[in-house]
Amino acid sequence: MRLLTIAALAAGLLWVVSAPAFADASIPTKDAPKSKDNPLVQRYDGSFILDYDFRAFTDILFPLSKLEKTGNMGPANNNEYAPKAKAELEGAR
Repeated sequence: MRLLTIAALAAGLLWVVSAPAFADASIPTKDAPKSKDNPLVQRYDGSFILDYDFRAFTDILFPLSKLEKTGNMGPANNNEYAPKAKAELEGAR
């Protein structure tokens, strides 16, 4: 039984030590395909765009007041919160 425990510990240690070798930890060297900077925001030196999504037309809901409890329960059986004031904006994103 003691030999089995030692073998299991050795196998676990080997897995922990070798796991990082299978992780994808490549450092980016260029921007994501078809990505571009927003002309209103300056990029940090040495940074890259890793993910990019552009929508020519979409909408988004912005809260204009603090979130308050609605009294409803959400799908995960938790309290729902919503702002009393909100604005729906449309356009490019």
